[in-house]
Amino acid sequence: MNLLVAHAARIGHSPWEFHVHPDVILLIVVIVAAYAGMYRRWRPEGVAPERKHPIRFGIAIALLWIISDWPIHDLSEGYSYSVHMVQHLILTFVVPPLALWGTPPWMMRRLIAPIEPVVRFMTRPLPALLAFNVAVAFTHWTYLTNLAVRSGPAHLAQHTLLVVTALLMWWPVMGPLPEYPRLSPLAAMLYLFIQSLVPTVPASFLTFATEPIYRAYVAFPKPWGLTATEDQTMAGGIMKVGGAALLWTVIATIWFRWAAREGARQQDERRAAGRAILANAAEKERSAP
Repeated sequence: MNLLVAHAARIGHSPWEFHVHPDVILLIVVIVAAYAGMYRRWRPEGVAPERKHPIRFGIAIALLWIISDWPIHDLSEGYSYSVHMVQHLILTFVVPPLALWGTPPWMMRRLIAPIEPVVRFMTRPLPALLAFNVAVAFTHWTYLTNLAVRSGPAHLAQHTLLVVTALLMWWPVMGPLPEYPRLSPLAAMLYLFIQSLVPTVPASFLTFATEPIYRAYVAFPKPWGLTATEDQTMAGGIMKVGGAALLWTVIATIWFRWAAREGARQQDERRAAGRAILANAAEKERSAP
């Protein structure tokens, strides 16, 4: 789940010319086969299979396939930095939480067993938040972004780093293991709120720059007629507004679920108190002379 095949830009080809990337298809097949094999062989005796986990994981892999293959990959790596930003948002803010949500606890325990102490430390809120945002800043360094466009291995390494650190960042909110307690609802909302603010810095550089920051994209044709600077400005807006929208959707979901649980708990308490009052009154009535 931590790999994403990258390709050098197909300069001179139209992004709308249909073609497939066999290495992407191979990677998706390997991931699905590995998950299916672990699900079948590692599931403990007496634990009934649950459809919800494979379905969630399947959605994550389907999205990974969509953003890794034609046409999104070709647009993002050979034509448009704004499409590249959409690809990265899905890669870090959609695929990892779905993958965590779709991994059964017993499978995750086996997966992380060789490095469990490292995982336990790195999935704490502060290390996880720092690791992900340092990785985002690092991969937006001008030299590395230009290198990733020219070099498939460099691109692969950057995407791997982003996915791994995104899994760490989402773990305090979506972690599947009960022995790694998730943040409380209020703490999780604060955690994601802070994460929604951090991308403002790199997004501002992209949005307000008066000339292209990433020279590799200057020479690329733009399918919809934007200049490299305009495309870069759009990428900054997508990074800030799109990323915040995804995070605030999760925050809102946590809020409404928490509010519903609190409302149900308070209602149960009121009902219990009412029953206690009635029982007490009935007891007094029976004991009266």
